[in-house]
Amino acid sequence: MNLERYLSSVIKPGRYIGKELNAVVKDHRCVDVKIALSYPDLYEIGMSNYGISILYNIINRRDDALCERVFAVWRDFEILLRHKRIPIFTLETRTELSLFDIIGFSLEYELTYTNMLNILDLANIPIYSKMRGEKDPIIIAGGTAMSNPEPVADFLDAVVIGEGEEVINEIIDVFKPLKAQNVERKKILEAFKTIPGVYVPSLHSDDEIVRRRYLKELTRENYPTSPVVPYIPITHDRLTVEIMRGCTQGCRFCQAGFISRPVRELSVDDVVSVATEGIRKTGWDEVSLLSLSATDHTKIDGIIKSLKSKIVNTSISLPSLRGDAITQEFANVLKDMRKSSLTLAPEAGTERLRRVINKNITDDVILNSCEVAIKNGWKKLKLYFMIGLPTETSQDLEGIIDLVKRIQRITGRNALKISISPFVPKPHTPFQRMAQDSQELLKEKETFIINEFDKMRIELNWRKPEVSFLEAAFSRGTRLLSKVIETAWKMGSRFEEWSEEFNFSIWKNAFDDTGVDPFQFTSSLKSAELPWAFIDTGVENQFLEREEEKARLGKETLDCAKSSCNNCGVCDEETFMKRDKISVKSSREEDFQFGRRKRKKVTFSPFSKIRVRVRFSKRGDLIFISHLDTIRLITRAIRRTGINVAYTKGFRKRLRIAFGPPLPLSVSGTKEYFDLFFEQPFSDDVKSMLNGVLPEGLEIIDVKSVFIKSPSISKIVSLLHYRVGPIEIPEERIKEFLKKDCAIVKRKKEDVEIELDIKPFVHTLKRHNNDIDILIRFLPEGSVKLNEILSFFGIQNLNGLNIERMSMFAERGEELIDPFDY
Repeated sequence: MNLERYLSSVIKPGRYIGKELNAVVKDHRCVDVKIALSYPDLYEIGMSNYGISILYNIINRRDDALCERVFAVWRDFEILLRHKRIPIFTLETRTELSLFDIIGFSLEYELTYTNMLNILDLANIPIYSKMRGEKDPIIIAGGTAMSNPEPVADFLDAVVIGEGEEVINEIIDVFKPLKAQNVERKKILEAFKTIPGVYVPSLHSDDEIVRRRYLKELTRENYPTSPVVPYIPITHDRLTVEIMRGCTQGCRFCQAGFISRPVRELSVDDVVSVATEGIRKTGWDEVSLLSLSATDHTKIDGIIKSLKSKIVNTSISLPSLRGDAITQEFANVLKDMRKSSLTLAPEAGTERLRRVINKNITDDVILNSCEVAIKNGWKKLKLYFMIGLPTETSQDLEGIIDLVKRIQRITGRNALKISISPFVPKPHTPFQRMAQDSQELLKEKETFIINEFDKMRIELNWRKPEVSFLEAAFSRGTRLLSKVIETAWKMGSRFEEWSEEFNFSIWKNAFDDTGVDPFQFTSSLKSAELPWAFIDTGVENQFLEREEEKARLGKETLDCAKSSCNNCGVCDEETFMKRDKISVKSSREEDFQFGRRKRKKVTFSPFSKIRVRVRFSKRGDLIFISHLDTIRLITRAIRRTGINVAYTKGFRKRLRIAFGPPLPLSVSGTKEYFDLFFEQPFSDDVKSMLNGVLPEGLEIIDVKSVFIKSPSISKIVSLLHYRVGPIEIPEERIKEFLKKDCAIVKRKKEDVEIELDIKPFVHTLKRHNNDIDILIRFLPEGSVKLNEILSFFGIQNLNGLNIERMSMFAERGEELIDPFDY
């Protein structure tokens, strides 16, 4: 597939090139089962999904199976694929999606459903299960949104209910011999149905129960220690390590807290092992400790202390914390860590409403956490609240304003950021039958809160009531909604989870056209038969009903991790007792402490190489990643080598490196440069070590020591040498241009066209066989772009041209000097 010819015309082409560090590429002819995993959103979002990373690792560890990735494509690339009739493909081998045996979708959010349909359609796979033939892939979905799979059941061949680490191996083991026997599709689905935790919508009977699958314990074997490292920035651009699953706090609105039970912790040794190996193999400079509430891990202090001692020059971050999480004792544990922002979730503005939702935190505890945070160096506090919660009154809304005012007196105005979301009743929670506030009422509440916060000049993020309305409808809906989803997709619904792409009018029209009333799913379901009743999460319905009644009475339920068992039904006695028996293994010193590599005794060169200049080339698919992405790629590669380079000071230590002028997107570079700094003499072969960890397309050509006080590359370079071709510009036109005193072109600047004289910026312009060589000059007033020079000669479209930056020069009188020789 000659993809390169098209990528220069789309936004962020780095999304589609693949070949990232640690990506697994297998020969399709050498495996029995081929699986494509998809998170139906953009690459930047999908690559941040930890579940995809875990399953990718598990499948590719097998010799008999392979796993590749595919994500949703942005609108511009969709248009190109449809226009050129190119089927959507995977990143690893650019194989058409329809050629895989199984396609697995991770569905974590209801508003990505239309993206899933679009991916299937771009692959020429029928969107409905009943329309697929024997040669079509089996379409499977999993993820938290599949706590009620009914709205998309007609699109899916099978659904995994619960955690997938064990199930995915069982699916492969069942599928492999059936594929070899060329068994018909229906027989395969019948076999899948026998796997515990697998729901097959087309074969399901009303009286059948599907029980959620979950791991009995967490061990390092399931976690990726060599995750794929993207070339472009992603939403969570760091190493993620899951430290625990489950939550016993019992917040009655929180679906994740109920469907992820029981609580399971990863041991300190395993957390540290996964993190240190992951940092060494990726080069990331930050580790995020993933869980519903990191401070609930019984050994969180030990985890942080061990990580701080073993991975130097690396930040540690925690996810959203409970309002009572930040004590002075815990702040002392975090004292050497970077503290830019801290996220707390009070959820409700009054203690009464917090008791209703079982968020058992007082105002004083929240205020104390904020005071401790500010005193200990956190610069920004983010607070999450919900509105429209059951039993909410105007006093509760006023309570949000009052609590924020009290916090503001501690933090100051600029240190606060408030996020408010409407309540969405979710399946398998005590509030699963509750009604959602009408959009009109939510908008009234929105207006009140916005006006109050405007007076306080506090930054506020607000989730649209229309978005929450759709979330409620699709999280509690039935199979009636499949036609609505299909209709909205055909009307152009894409990326509805992005606020700038959300289009509620499409959904209103889709509901109208299909005759489906969405309010039947957002109103009270008190006496209704629940569409998800066939799913057994392990939490008993009687427990949820008891919790609903206690919410009406404003009564709390204590955390069973700190008190007696609440009899939710998910734990047997052995599981319940395990939490008190979790022990910390003795921490072993690793041979490799990241950033401080244990070294053999070496003989230093006679002089200290404190600063080196590196010449490198950039070619192939990597021309489609930006200059900043290239900096990140090279920086991570340097970290992976363990070379003792210099770092900046402060909490967020950064590698000391300085690059030359940026290389434009879609342009290859023959001689690019960066300077690397060292605090101590070294004898490593930097060239060989870096080439050993850099991807195809980046190559270190040479390394040279330079005087520490020499000017930076960006200060000395004044000329850039480009070669463009094949291109036809008559010799006469080139001579005519060179004789001109001025050459005016149009430059668009903020929707305004201005005239620009490009002549002073062109040092040299001449033919080179079928190409054109151009030397562009930097001047104090700026420079020009290559396309602006070519536009003077009537060349507007650079697609299909080979553009290469041959070198760059400093000027010393008439002499042009390569930065390597300066």
